[in-house]
Amino acid sequence: MGASHSVDTRTNDARPVHRIAVDGFWMDATEVTNEQFARFVKETGYITAAEKTDGANWRSPAGQDSSIEGKEAYPVVHIAYHDAFAYAQWAGKRLPTEAEWEFAARGGVVAQRPAGEGSNDRDTDVNSSVSAMPVALSLPNRYGLYDVAGNVAEWVSDWYRHDYYAHLEVRGTAINPEGPAVPFDPAEPSVMQRVHRGGVTLCANGSCRRDIGLRDKGDVNTGASLLGFRCVQTASQKPK
Repeated sequence: MGASHSVDTRTNDARPVHRIAVDGFWMDATEVTNEQFARFVKETGYITAAEKTDGANWRSPAGQDSSIEGKEAYPVVHIAYHDAFAYAQWAGKRLPTEAEWEFAARGGVVAQRPAGEGSNDRDTDVNSSVSAMPVALSLPNRYGLYDVAGNVAEWVSDWYRHDYYAHLEVRGTAINPEGPAVPFDPAEPSVMQRVHRGGVTLCANGSCRRDIGLRDKGDVNTGASLLGFRCVQTASQKPK
């Protein structure tokens, strides 16, 4: 787990490479879509964090005059961590740990950069205008998962700590790691952040490298236009 190289100093939190082991689990083949999230909202009346403020939200992902009509198969975005958590509970699932996410995203590939499988192949300048695409347009990885190396980034359950991997390495093989007890980012020490994995948020130096081992993070109270999620279930549950 982790990246054997750094794009720049901003990605040093993905080092050192270390060993982990996780119990079996089921993972959604795709990111949660607008159609799926709309069903959740219809049944529960749930209101997302972004809908309580002015601006874009999951119903209007490009701003006030936009909509998701015709985009039912697109990943739902502008979802804060607590929104994703609420959906997962409703669905009888949970958000993956960071270790589970990377294990699944690698699709059995041990090499540090299995980019390409599960990718929508959109190398894009980090400052250019990009948007999500419908899920499952690209080929799946070897575990049958789509878009793990492209499309949108995804929430996982771990708190973010910049030096967490260094703590894991000294433990040898970490068994079912669930992240640090409390978050800490020296650049934003007062912000409560959880980890994002995959997707275009891993862009650095003007290129979307789509390295499975890289990480990102975000304030739990906010979403983003290229941030969604997918869910997992324990091995003993019947997959939904």
